[in-house]
Amino acid sequence: FEIIPVRAPAGVRLPGSSAPCRTLFVIAGSADQRNFYLRALAAIAQIAQDPDFENRWLKARSAEELRNTILLARRKRNN
Repeated sequence: FEIIPVRAPAGVRLPGSSAPCRTLFVIAGSADQRNFYLRALAAIAQIAQDPDFENRWLKARSAEELRNTILLARRKRNN
């Protein structure tokens, strides 16, 4: 199971979207990881809904800051 966050400051045009996308998450996993995939997707959705997420994401100056933007984000944690 892998999650690869992608930052594209200039934006990427996706089919069917009028605005460029600046944040993408590539998720890859095997069929036996489906439950983990859904939990990861829910966490990403919560993180991305933070009104200040995009600003912090685009202003991060290093890979470590990008990582912290995701890992230290406030979200509801399910056990």
